[in-house]
Amino acid sequence: MSAIKVNAQFLNCGLLWMLLTLSLTVPCLASSKFDQNYQPIEIEIISDNGKTFSIHPVAQRYLKKENRAYVEAINGENYSLNIRNHSNQRLGLVIAVDGRNIISGQKSKLKHNENMYILGPYETQSYAGWRTSSRDIHRFYFTDIEDSYAHAFDDDSAMGVIAVAVYEEKQPFFTRHEKKQTINKPQASKPRAQAPNRSYDAAGESSGTANGSVLAEQAEKEVGTGFGKHQTSHVRKVHFNAKHTALVKNFYKYEWRETLCQKNIIDCGYHRHEKKNRFWPRDDYEVGYAPHPPTHHR
Repeated sequence: MSAIKVNAQFLNCGLLWMLLTLSLTVPCLASSKFDQNYQPIEIEIISDNGKTFSIHPVAQRYLKKENRAYVEAINGENYSLNIRNHSNQRLGLVIAVDGRNIISGQKSKLKHNENMYILGPYETQSYAGWRTSSRDIHRFYFTDIEDSYAHAFDDDSAMGVIAVAVYEEKQPFFTRHEKKQTINKPQASKPRAQAPNRSYDAAGESSGTANGSVLAEQAEKEVGTGFGKHQTSHVRKVHFNAKHTALVKNFYKYEWRETLCQKNIIDCGYHRHEKKNRFWPRDDYEVGYAPHPPTHHR
């Protein structure tokens, strides 16, 4: 048995994972949960050469617990998700790429009972690939849809979307008497949280100009994330009991530059028909309106 493995229980909530790369401590921010603009985490999408991929936020009028943005993808480029925890508590991160959970590879609904990574207070961690074992990942890279990991499972339902759902940890319930006893106990004797989940600690993940017709042709090619080169990355189990509702969900729709031009996200703009994507509604989507009935063809 590996020395890094810690004792834990099997529960219905599934496996939870925590990355143990070298943590970067950041100063405590003045923001609080009660600040309208407060974000518990900060996400950057980074290439292996250290470049941050361009991000273009989308205005949200209705869904207060969701953040959406477009990202400019570069064909063949490896990428990692650098995520910083701005809070003073552990957070659970359910991460899905192209609609697939990056730990289990299963179709994700971003629920609290899915496999997740655990990010410690004020930590920054890097998530760089599909996890294939407690010791291995295979790198993320931008590619054509036919070469993507999700497409290999015939799942194009959330293609081209990086999704991160953030979950807070449930606090154990104590009576007044238990609280007093807990305060008087030594630090090492902290009580366990209710129904601790099976979870894992993960050790460090090592981490041209074209004319309009060419742009249009390239923009028709959809983008996905491939199953790239092997990289060593160890994991171990930790306890984390996630709340049932996500604190916030973050969605990044990555597209080729040519497609972003067509959508008017970058400089030029054409518009084309877009197929349905369950993690990325159409630009004219607004919460609260009645949908057309399924049999309506007019």
